[in-house]
Order: sequence, then structure tokens, then C-alpha cells
Amino acid sequence: LDFNVSLYKDTEHESSGKSAEAWSYQSPVLTHVSLNRQIGALPIVALVGHGFGLLDYTPVVMVGNVPCTESVWLSDRSLSCLVPPGSGSNQPFTVHLAGAVSTPLPDFTFSYLPTPVVQSVSNLVWASQAAPGAANITVVGAHFGLTNSNPKVLIGDTFALSTLWISGSSVAAQVAPGVGKDLSLAVQVYAQVGVSNASVFNYHAPVITHVDPMTGPAAGNFSLTVLGSNFGEIDYNQTVLFDEIECLHSSWISSTTMECIAPSGYGNVDVVVDAGGNPGAGIGMFQFTGASGSGIWHMQPRRTTGGNVLRVYGHEFGPNTTYAPGAFDVTVGQTSCLSTTWVSQSAIDCVLAAGTGNDLNVTIIISDYTSQMNGIFAYDEPQIMSLMPSHLPTSANTTISIHGMNFGTACAAN
Repeated sequence: LDFNVSLYKDTEHESSGKSAEAWSYQSPVLTHVSLNRQIGALPIVALVGHGFGLLDYTPVVMVGNVPCTESVWLSDRSLSCLVPPGSGSNQPFTVHLAGAVSTPLPDFTFSYLPTPVVQSVSNLVWASQAAPGAANITVVGAHFGLTNSNPKVLIGDTFALSTLWISGSSVAAQVAPGVGKDLSLAVQVYAQVGVSNASVFNYHAPVITHVDPMTGPAAGNFSLTVLGSNFGEIDYNQTVLFDEIECLHSSWISSTTMECIAPSGYGNVDVVVDAGGNPGAGIGMFQFTGASGSGIWHMQPRRTTGGNVLRVYGHEFGPNTTYAPGAFDVTVGQTSCLSTTWVSQSAIDCVLAAGTGNDLNVTIIISDYTSQMNGIFAYDEPQIMSLMPSHLPTSANTTISIHGMNFGTACAAN
């Protein structure tokens, strides 16, 4: 602090000056603490010393590097501290006052209870609704308290409905309703929380028994109701999916009912309810019907050769995102395209295989549905470029080689 001096004669100010060196009050000094270890709940500790201030200048007591939950000035020689949550042994008490800090001393420290250790859990799979009188899970570990410490059990972020202390190494708990899988399990003893090293707990996965309607158009955007069980007792942002595609919007109604606005799709699909990352599927419960109305309008070009791209135009070719391998194919005549690419719900590209012929049918296969336009395509006509040899006697019985293009495959040329 700056130290200023003013000189007065009678009542008139004559001069002022500032000391050449800064001046400081003596730092706080601790001489005694009333408690140095945790026995039960986090205690209030009385601290005795001096230099705490003749008035309340809001001193802060620290336990290790953590400020007390509440620091109270009582006098220049007395403070109190509500010990904050923490862990470890021999955490030093220090007093911080207006920039000055007491010296940490080994005689004035605080030791917390050991952190609980979770070693094993019985009944790791649990129903999403804990029925009254349901059997408890049992948690085995260490440091659960030498006497009944009223421990609490958490599954994920949810406290158990009730917890029973059995011993310092065992507690029982009634599981609260919930959803999810691979959840951690923790035991809280006073302010100390011990968490299982692995994700050990699963609620039962959703079970789907019925969907309404059971069919719908490939374009989606219609309402669907899903019935079943284990959907959760409250809204956890559960979602409905068609195979791996989320509905445009999902709504939790109850533990047995979900509603959704369906995405676009094709074919026969699973309906899935995902509750907290724990999915349950109704296998093949829904059928998209719009693909049966798919059709070919025209194509470009109407005539070309193998290796070129043929674009087929039509309608209701379905959404690209849901196609599985082998569920989508284009054939020209009897030959499948070398590759097919979905462009939009009204256009598909096909890389033609080599071939020959006129008035060939073009067929699109989408899942279990087939659409065909007859006699719409022709391969380019063969073109002869040269003969070897080019001259022969009229009586010669000789093989000649014909060179050109668009001769098709070995099986097709004749």
C-alpha cells in the first residue's frame, strides 16, 4: 500500500508526501483449526489466529486450491469455513485477505473421506419402469462408510429411488425409471462420488409390437404411430427410425406409444425406437408402397454403344440414401448395366455393358418392384471399317477378318 503523510499548522494544510517504500499489513496467521478430517457430512471448521481484520473485509478460506463453500469473519482472531466438496488428504488451510495470504502449515490441514470405489453390480439389465417392490440391485465396492452414511446410488445421471446401506463395502438400491444402455454407476457418500470404471448398466431395450399404418408412400411425410413397451416413462428425446433413417419428427407419447413423421424410403423396412442410445427394432414391420408406382418416361440417348452413359427418366425412383447393395438395378435387354447411379427421384444413370440389338426393353428394379418400358432402346448398328484380305478369287474357301465397331460381345455377334 502507498503511505501518504500530510502536514498541517493549526488547521491549514502546508505540505504532503509519500513514503519511498510501499507499506503492507501483516499477513493473516493461523494458530489452530478445530477439525482436520472428515468424519461424516462436510463440516464447519473454526479457524483461530490473528490478522483477520478488525472489520469484515470478506476474507476467503481455502482448502487446498478450493475456496470454502462459505467463509465467515467472526473477529480479528476467528473465522469459520464450511468445507467444500473435494478429495485427498492433508489439504492445507489458508486465509486470503486483501491480497495477503497466510502461510500453509502442515499442522493445519484437512483430510477428506476416501472416494468410494465401485467394483461390481448385480442385475445389470433393468426394466425401463421400476415396479413397486422391485428387487434391488446390489453394488459391491469399498469406502461406503463405516456406519450408515446414507449413501446414494446414481445410474447415469439419475439417482436411485432408494438406497440401503449394508456395510462399508455393499449398498442396495431400487432403480429409478429410465432409458439407455452402457450407463455408468456411481455411489455418493456425503460429497465423495465414486464412479464405475466401465459402462455397466442397461435398461431393457424398446420392444415394438405394432405400427399404424403398416404401409405408406415412398415420398414419406405421413404420420406413423408405434406401439410397444420400454419407450421410457418420460420424454428423453426418444426417436423413431426407418432402418437407419430418422423420422422427420419424433414424439414420445407414453412408455408404450411413439409417433413420428415418416421419412422417404422404399421397400420393406425395420421400424426402430431409440431410447437413450438403446434401440429396439420391429423387423420388417413397415412397407413403402410408392415404389410400385415407379415408371419410365423416356431416356437419353435412345441409341448408343456399350460403355456410354444412358440416363433413364421417370418417377418415384425412391430416395438414394436408403438403397442397399443389390436393391437397385437397371437392365437393357437381358444385360444389367455395368453400374447404376441414382440422380434423383426422376432420373437414374446407367453405364451400358457391351451389346447388340434393336427394340430392347429397359427395366428398373427397385427392391421388390420392377418397372419396364418395352422396345425403347437400340445399340448402334455395326460398322465395318476393313476386311483382311480385301481381295479373294471367286473360288477361294478362305477365312477373312472383318474389322469395325459395335459388333457386341462374342456371344452376340454373328
